[in-house]
Amino acid sequence: MRVAFYAPLKPPGHDVPSGDRTIARLLFKALESTGHDVFLASELRLYEGQGDKDAQQDIEYKAMDEAQRLIEQGGIDVWITYHHYAKAPDFIGSAVTAALKIPYVLIEASIAEKHAVGAYARWYQESVRIVLQADRVLQFNPKDCAAVEPLLKPGAAQELLPLFIDIPPLVHPLVCPLGGDAKPRLLTVAMHREGAKLRSYQLLAAALQPITAPWTLDIIGDGAARAAVEQAFAGFPPGRVRFLGAQAIEEMPEVYAAYDLFVWPAIDEALGMALLEAQAAGLPVIAGASPGVATLVEDGVTGLLPPSGDAAAFAAAVQRLLQDAALRRQYGQAGSEKARTVHGLRGAAKRLERLLHELCPAAR
Repeated sequence: MRVAFYAPLKPPGHDVPSGDRTIARLLFKALESTGHDVFLASELRLYEGQGDKDAQQDIEYKAMDEAQRLIEQGGIDVWITYHHYAKAPDFIGSAVTAALKIPYVLIEASIAEKHAVGAYARWYQESVRIVLQADRVLQFNPKDCAAVEPLLKPGAAQELLPLFIDIPPLVHPLVCPLGGDAKPRLLTVAMHREGAKLRSYQLLAAALQPITAPWTLDIIGDGAARAAVEQAFAGFPPGRVRFLGAQAIEEMPEVYAAYDLFVWPAIDEALGMALLEAQAAGLPVIAGASPGVATLVEDGVTGLLPPSGDAAAFAAAVQRLLQDAALRRQYGQAGSEKARTVHGLRGAAKRLERLLHELCPAAR
């Protein structure tokens, strides 16, 4: 079976790291592991983030050129698109699947009515049209399901796909970068960006400020808002909070395993790959509650989920786990087991294989 994979928001080869790029790469790897002939249909990025209608029109022209190339090329059995929404509608996949009359799968399709008016109104309507065309929709975040369900055509279906990562079989913690310090070691891994990421950092700093139990915090990540993130933690004593910058992704499993607790307020966070990576390495997690985050962190089982945006509740959760090493170990072990049984790449590949066979039984 020849499977076309496409990521209109951010292709797997994009040079800026992000959760979207990571998920696109993982989906491609999972599809490849099914044994089918999987190829990247296009590297063209359809995202337009400024509300510029001229830029949107230019993107559409380029998308139609790409679609025509693929239609003429043919030889595709199934088309799978990852992350379709109003700022990055899948013009290519919708055109190719309609012309070739092949099954069309959307993974993480979002319909947000806030885009129904304003600069993205037309692209919003296009994003709705594209969902109406899909044969199957897979969602990582249950929050997206309600808006998509009424749009499904007869015979189409929507289902949840657990977010997944490629978990190494064994994780050996690195020597703790804090040397012999016996204080519990907190870790945060997130990009330094304006908006929700910066607000999460600011809430984290506010939550940690009144905590009386001993702790140290290392922050891994970088980005344009690094100065603002550093300013948020400027009031802490020297050595209490360290900025380690970006780290090599292949070393991160061992890095996670060197710490005692992962903390991230996750304001407006749809999911959070770092939450899942931390748990896979046996690290208990404290994160702000949301429907997507709750699919990764099980409150009271693998970590704690205080209400999103509540600094006092977040502080209380951190204080609780700092003072209870046994509970940290219990949550960490449960998180590792859950990650390996529910959120592994092999399980995702099996689900995708089943989907491909359901859509193309003749290619079984």
